[in-house]
Amino acid sequence: GFAVGGNAALGKTADGGEAWTWRSDLSDTRGNRLLGVHFVDERYGWVVGSSSRIYRTTDGGASWEVETWEVGRTFRGVHFADRRAGIVVGDDGFVIWSADGGKTWALRVVSTKASMRAAHCVNSTHGFVAGYLGSLFRTRDAGQSWQEPPDKSATTSMFFLGVSFAPGGLNGWAVGQRGEPPAVAPGLLLSTTDGGDTWVEDRRTKLLNQRLNSVTSHAELVPACPTTSWDPSAGERTTTTRTTTTANAIAQQVQETELELLTLMSATGAAERMVSNTA
Repeated sequence: GFAVGGNAALGKTADGGEAWTWRSDLSDTRGNRLLGVHFVDERYGWVVGSSSRIYRTTDGGASWEVETWEVGRTFRGVHFADRRAGIVVGDDGFVIWSADGGKTWALRVVSTKASMRAAHCVNSTHGFVAGYLGSLFRTRDAGQSWQEPPDKSATTSMFFLGVSFAPGGLNGWAVGQRGEPPAVAPGLLLSTTDGGDTWVEDRRTKLLNQRLNSVTSHAELVPACPTTSWDPSAGERTTTTRTTTTANAIAQQVQETELELLTLMSATGAAERMVSNTA
């Protein structure tokens, strides 16, 4: 697995997160924040951040190629369907699409100037992007055109920070908060079972007075079972909803750490669907 964060920090673990090795040489810009990372397998991965650069590795992070796109641009998210098809998103409605593994990119236009925060590339033609002010778009033609949900389920009070789909592109989730970050606001979780034609809000997340920052899914979702734990010494209560049998989708809050980890994902392992609240 890999994690990225402030000061161009890139971490790698080979034991499920027990131990990490860190490097900070991906950028010559002091204070550069790496904001997005995605691997499709153990070798091929991409990293984006605040330095207008897209980093690409084909050897599991041992070496990286870099491409600079529009100096001054901040990239917020990256996702690839396979070793070829992928999407990068950023501020001011910025979306680009690659069909050759990130060697070249084509600008794609969505009907918003809101900050785009997350992407999910389903295959060589289908993909989703999400961001501020209810921005939730789908493409079926490799980004040549983008459509909002026909049922108008996404509203301008919704600020999406993550979007993900299970294999096949039918079951998907979008997470974030109601109200503009970094203000404290209720969490937000929408789901779809028809490829984005309709979205349903899980209103239980309004009880979470914290945003949901990311979501990752790897296979079909199984019924969830909530648990609650209480740590008297820390004065914290945590409620977790997770799937267990296939353990294949996760919607998790990413808390700040000393390393300012902003995105965390596993390159090869399955994950859980988790909605956590610490209050």
